[in-house]
Amino acid sequence: MISRINLRLMQNLLTIAMMICLTVGLGFAQGKSKLADVKKIYISNLGEGSEVIQEKIKLRLTKSSRYQLADNSEDADAMLVGAVAIEGRQVLFSGHGNTVYTATGVVRLVSKDSKETLWSYEYKPGRLRDHDAATDFANKVVERLLKDAKKAEKP
Repeated sequence: MISRINLRLMQNLLTIAMMICLTVGLGFAQGKSKLADVKKIYISNLGEGSEVIQEKIKLRLTKSSRYQLADNSEDADAMLVGAVAIEGRQVLFSGHGNTVYTATGVVRLVSKDSKETLWSYEYKPGRLRDHDAATDFANKVVERLLKDAKKAEKP
């Protein structure tokens, strides 16, 4: 037989567990809604030589019609910040030396007001290919942001 003290203790523990679950669930839902609430983004400088990548990201975001672009951080809901590096290396293709460029980088979408990171993405290039590294980087960043924003909008 369960004593009244043990029953009261079990009820208290169950109440605490339910409060923790609700708090965690509300925090998760709040984080998701913050990304979903972003409408206007400022693209910050992503490092030396990243101007082309920044412009390609802007172009893709504009084409998506999901986001508006801000000319400065004060007019934005969030800022895309991070660092991008493009490096070239010599490789041999069919006995001919070519320079192949790869991009690596990490970007974060940061709330203008709270400075909280709302979204982040680390780009890792695939196999060495003869392609436009800047275009590939911009495509992957925007593709992932749009996909994650769409998930965040779902109830």
